[in-house]
Parts: sequence; C-alpha cells; structure tokens
Amino acid sequence: MADQLIAYLMTATDEARGAYIGAVMVTDGRGLPTEFRHTEPILPTRIQKVLYGQALDPYLRTDVIGSCLLRDLQSQPGAVLVREEVLLALEDQVPCPVLCLFASNQEPLGAVGEWRESDGRSFLMQLSEQGGPTRVRCAREDPGLLSAARDILTAAIDETDVLEPLDRLEEAVSILWTETPTPDSSSD
Repeated sequence: MADQLIAYLMTATDEARGAYIGAVMVTDGRGLPTEFRHTEPILPTRIQKVLYGQALDPYLRTDVIGSCLLRDLQSQPGAVLVREEVLLALEDQVPCPVLCLFASNQEPLGAVGEWRESDGRSFLMQLSEQGGPTRVRCAREDPGLLSAARDILTAAIDETDVLEPLDRLEEAVSILWTETPTPDSSSD
C-alpha cells in the first residue's frame, strides 16, 4: 500500500480578520508528504459579503479554495480526507472519494480496522488503537462508494495512522496564518 496516495484537505477562517485560507497535503502510504499546496489568505469584501450572504462561506471553502487546491495537484490521490462536511461537495470535481472524518463518542469497536455501518452515507471505523471509532461520511448514499472508502482506509491503516496527517496539516495552516499577511480589504 506504500504507493497509495491520500490527500488531506482543510480550510480555515480567521474570524478577527474575516479571512479564509486553505491547504492540501498529499501523503504516500507511510504518511510522508509528497506534495503540499496552500492558498494565500482570501479576504472577502463587504460587497461580496452582502451579495453572497450565507452562501459566501461554503462558496469560498469549496468553489474557491478546495476546488483550486485539488485541481492544481500534480499527483492523483486515491482519496481526499477532510474534517469539514461542506468539503464533501468537492467529490464531483475529483476522480476519487472525498471522505469526511469526525470523532465519535462511541465505545471502541475492537481491533483497528473494525467497522460498523451507520447509515447510507457513513460508517464507524476504528482507525487507531486509542479512543473510539471515527465516523466516516461520504458525499452521497452509494454502497459502492462506502465499500471503496472502507477498502482505502483499511489498506491505509495497515501502513500508517491516517488521522495524524490531518493534525499536521492543521498545524501547518496555523503557521501559515502567522507568516502570511492578510490582503488589504480597502477595495470594498
């Protein structure tokens, strides 16, 4: 499984600045980064906030940030793992499953790799020895997609901790916030 690439994607906001940023990291089967891309901070104008209303946040996260980051990848990951459910909308734009991983408050399922179907779009899977299972959600109800998702994660956990790269990506984005200036919003 060392040749299976997995992309980890996230977006973040700085509420104080009103800015958005995103990053994607592709890892090999051992969890080593093979590609990293990020956006510069995006600061919507007051006019954009008014015109887009509540649609602005998902639009920026998916159409502007996530879509651009995934489109610009040089590699072809076998899956894209995210922690933001809004990013599941990107599945139409990539040739692989986009899977949203949530912590659950369930009791451990047993051995790493054990899983239990939850509903038509998600399942619980024990991805690590510590804690309870992770809820894995797909973009749509599709038994084939759920099966492919389980196969990808089962193969990946044989080689590496599939959750840990998301933590690294969050830390990298935190560093980007401190090292990248936010654009001037004077062009309202």
